[in-house]
Amino acid sequence: KIIRSNPYLQKWRAERAMSIFAPMDSGRYGDILVNASLAALILFVPAGWIVYIYGGMFVSHVYIYIFDHYRVLRCVPGFTFSDDTIDMFAWKMTSVVSAVILCAILLKLNCNSDSFGCVQGGWFCVMMLGAFFGHIVVHLFIFNKIVPHLTASQDNRATLKYEQVAPAVAANWFTVNPGYCFRSKYLYKHDPPVNLFVRGKEHLMKANPSAGSYFEDKPATPEKF
Repeated sequence: KIIRSNPYLQKWRAERAMSIFAPMDSGRYGDILVNASLAALILFVPAGWIVYIYGGMFVSHVYIYIFDHYRVLRCVPGFTFSDDTIDMFAWKMTSVVSAVILCAILLKLNCNSDSFGCVQGGWFCVMMLGAFFGHIVVHLFIFNKIVPHLTASQDNRATLKYEQVAPAVAANWFTVNPGYCFRSKYLYKHDPPVNLFVRGKEHLMKANPSAGSYFEDKPATPEKF
């Protein structure tokens, strides 16, 4: 009713207003890393509220998991992850969090334990920096060199050619590139030109193998109420 009564919301603007606008992004990796870093820094202060803070962190991350699970399955129009680069980089970034935890442990033990000893002055800074960067080096070495040998190696490289996959996939380098679609129509004079991929408008795309566009679809059957 709001869209119908607003003269500005017409045609494509009305479609955008009625569509679910929840694009998929990878910002959650940063959120979790920031939360984990803050929780690790808490270890440097007196330990009166550590249990409550980590308990709240656990509950909040359970909520984040449930919320993202619902958001991805019900609200995100679509997304594609071609590889696990972002996921692997996030795992490597956890080396900084664990290095901070190690430094906090050394700070608590220093001059407070007979078995550990007492390091003061400039050597204390050397010890902390060495532990911090040394842990990151060891962590990344284990992650990059040892962990891959503990998992089953699989060759996930595709064997199909572009001409075999493109007829079934509407979004590719040509169809999501506005510049190429513009050149296809006005510079290269392709007939038919390469259409820009718009989710929900795939049936408007026409195949033209000579221009790199192989996808073509029929309009969806409308629902009957």
